[in-house]
Amino acid sequence: MKVFLRSNSGLRNLNKFYRSKAICYVEGGEKSYSLDEILVEDKYTEESRDIIFWKNIFSKYSTLKEVKFKSVGSKTVLLKLSSKILDQTLSNTIICMDSEYDEVNNKRLIHPNIIYSHGYSIENDIFNIDNICYIVCLNLGQNLKEVAELRGVYNYFEKTIRKYIDYDHYFFEKGETIFKRDNPNSHINISKDEYPFLDEDTFNVKNGSIIVEEKDLIKNLSISKFCYGHLLEHYFSQVIRVCLAKHKVTAFVKNVIINQLIFNCISTFNEDQDKHYFHSLVNVSAN
Repeated sequence: MKVFLRSNSGLRNLNKFYRSKAICYVEGGEKSYSLDEILVEDKYTEESRDIIFWKNIFSKYSTLKEVKFKSVGSKTVLLKLSSKILDQTLSNTIICMDSEYDEVNNKRLIHPNIIYSHGYSIENDIFNIDNICYIVCLNLGQNLKEVAELRGVYNYFEKTIRKYIDYDHYFFEKGETIFKRDNPNSHINISKDEYPFLDEDTFNVKNGSIIVEEKDLIKNLSISKFCYGHLLEHYFSQVIRVCLAKHKVTAFVKNVIINQLIFNCISTFNEDQDKHYFHSLVNVSAN
């Protein structure tokens, strides 16, 4: 038997069930739900990295309080939910999702309640170099030498990955990828005691066998902003682990470190990040 969507009135008033002024759907969580599962069966994940991040963003940049956050999985389903905001089927509803290359390609949906991450994904904000340095120093005690060392590793990463970001954008638009998005660690040479290296041979651009006209590339995209976020995360999680281990801090728990990075990242935002979230949330509303 076919499951029917809730009535438009029911969808518009779903927030009242949670005694909240608005419902905010974000990526992440235990699984990716279908549109019917979200709107008919009210399925979602209660706690996730994305929820923590966006709660903190709203806490600083929005005057709208009492928001119920739900992680529902993929950006694909959030785009479907966004269409219901645009056609006014859903009100009292907010969507927060990764930008990927939508800003570069002028594909962002325009609506006060549709919010994008500043960079490719929230990981680009979480794993910014100032935040990484702060959290490492927090776990070690203030150590200026380590800050300089970490910035050197970050400079290596940026220099190595730079040309591949241009290629990734080009192929992403064609539905292809040069990065293994299902296994970012496959691009990283991981050592127990030394900082990791990027394995350029694993990127899907080998020995000039893929020819792309220079005029077709958008060059010099910001690495910190447009690097594939999960590659950034996996690489610098290893960097943090090694850095702590060098100082005999062996109790590395990735989820604990990431939570520290999430909670602190706003305090390390640069001017562009700060302006992006301020302007993105200034007009968000529940009506």
